[in-house]
Amino acid sequence: IISKDTITDFCSNDWDEDFDDMKFTVSKASILAYQNLPTLDIAKDFEEFSNTSSIFLVYKRLTEEDKPIEIGLDSHKIKVGLGSSEYDVFAKFSSKSELQPVFHSMIVFPALVYIFEELRQDGGVDTYRGREWFLSLENSYRKRGVDFINELNNGEKTSLELAQEAMELPISKAFSQIAYIYENMDEEDF
Repeated sequence: IISKDTITDFCSNDWDEDFDDMKFTVSKASILAYQNLPTLDIAKDFEEFSNTSSIFLVYKRLTEEDKPIEIGLDSHKIKVGLGSSEYDVFAKFSSKSELQPVFHSMIVFPALVYIFEELRQDGGVDTYRGREWFLSLENSYRKRGVDFINELNNGEKTSLELAQEAMELPISKAFSQIAYIYENMDEEDF
């Protein structure tokens, strides 16, 4: 409950006796009372997550020397931290569409393998089930007519195979794109 106007000399006979004969001034837009609400699960429009790369956030780790990438799953997006020099290269060239398959195979693909390994651990699915990235992956599988949880728990495929299928063979796409780039360069560009 929020006050619409400033209230001067406010008092009430219904208050505890500690407040007898006390008057208060309540400023406009002051919070007078609130109720804790139960947690709400809000289903977003999953179309905004249909692009797998949209569930990833690549950020710069401030490092002096080369460090392995780090992956964070505790946010609404999957966070991939690159060392300073790697991130600088990524930032410079990531907007070039011809390099997208290469970056996906170098950054997104290994992160996805890691994610599948984490989800396969005891309690992994329960830990991440409410995250937007998890819901996006689940929805992506549903669109292909595959139950995401069953696919994870099946055990017939490795996390490496699942990640390749989820990304529709990113390594093959990267090699094809590298060949295309170099076949279309002038000899002086080599």
